Amino acid sequence: MRKIANILYVLFVSLFILSACDREKMDFSNESDGYGQIQLSSMQLSVDVNATPLSRAVTVDAGSYIVGIYNEDGTTLISEWKYSDMPEIFQLKVGKYKVIAHAPSVDKAVFDEPYCEGSKAFEILKDQVTNIETIKCTLQSIMVTIKYEDAFKELLGETVNVAVKVNKKDNELLNFSKDETRSGYFHGTATDNVVDVNFIGTIDGEDNVPIDKSYAGIAIGSHLIITYILNDANGNPGSGGSAGIKLQVDTRCEVVNIDGSVLPDKEPEIDDFPSGGGDETKEPIITGKGFEIADPHNVEDLEDVVVNLEAEAGMRNVVVTITSTNKGFENLICSDDLFGSNTFDLAHPASEEQKAVLEGLDFPIEDEIIGQKNADFAITKFMGPLSGFVGEHKFKITITDSKGNSTSATLTLIVQE
Repeated sequence: MRKIANILYVLFVSLFILSACDREKMDFSNESDGYGQIQLSSMQLSVDVNATPLSRAVTVDAGSYIVGIYNEDGTTLISEWKYSDMPEIFQLKVGKYKVIAHAPSVDKAVFDEPYCEGSKAFEILKDQVTNIETIKCTLQSIMVTIKYEDAFKELLGETVNVAVKVNKKDNELLNFSKDETRSGYFHGTATDNVVDVNFIGTIDGEDNVPIDKSYAGIAIGSHLIITYILNDANGNPGSGGSAGIKLQVDTRCEVVNIDGSVLPDKEPEIDDFPSGGGDETKEPIITGKGFEIADPHNVEDLEDVVVNLEAEAGMRNVVVTITSTNKGFENLICSDDLFGSNTFDLAHPASEEQKAVLEGLDFPIEDEIIGQKNADFAITKFMGPLSGFVGEHKFKITITDSKGNSTSATLTLIVQE
């Protein structure tokens, strides 16, 4: 490790001399493949689940959506951020990629929190900036709404519950009370889901009247509108249950395919829908060991610089973005001989070359980050080379946990003349 650190130090110094001599002519890109950039600041998310008229509108916080850059087939994550925390621009090697945006993931059915997802393929060309147009996120869950016709609701007592379960999974169960106006959202699989709807309650004074229905072949992106109706005793009750001798009840189910249920919405909106219940996980925490991370610090005043990373739910990504008032330093950071970009993910290094540099600096990477609840991000080895560049250097650190919660903090280091 000492040898690697010395090599990095020499590299920093030599590149600094080159940048001082002729900064305008610097070109560290590999001619065989090279680098380009993606303009993330211009990317908009289109998210709105109000395509079907409901009694209660749902507002989605697009700022909390997770945006990730993947390889061409979408199987390997390169880097990801919360939409509201994305960098303005991100450097990538020349090639084809896919950007995927999705709602924060949850592991159970919830009220008023639709899971939407969208993607778009793009290509990075050498020394060019690629712009991404609006990504349209569509509903990728099953939406269920429970309604009652007026004549039927007038006969209902206070004790009423409708249990909705998808694919007989306990974590895909929601209970709708008599006055519940919210829609429920269930994960399901791509096609052929089975939705069980079990009513039990008091109807016209008769207690514990059951009405059980099952609906098969339901695909994600569908909206099931279950309406309980009152049939005349002489009519055809179908397969519904019966309440007393004179009353017969049934259900009416409309299955609406909500293809493109998310409509254009240029600005992220404030999240005003309920959390959907369950235990809340604490947000990730970023702290400095022996120093306040929010305060600027002179490099000469710090001996060891260690940032503690914490995530109760386990870390999924730790993205570091380095910016500086010293453009020569920024150029060195982005050179092929160092990180290859001013933004990198400790959990998923972008290349074997970047991984080697991160390891050489004793940064925690891959399994030292993924799934871990605590990690020390020590940048002490970085301090020596950094002291040769006058200016203000910022290290923005963003933790995203396994449940999609994100926290950011910026460490500011100052090198004076």
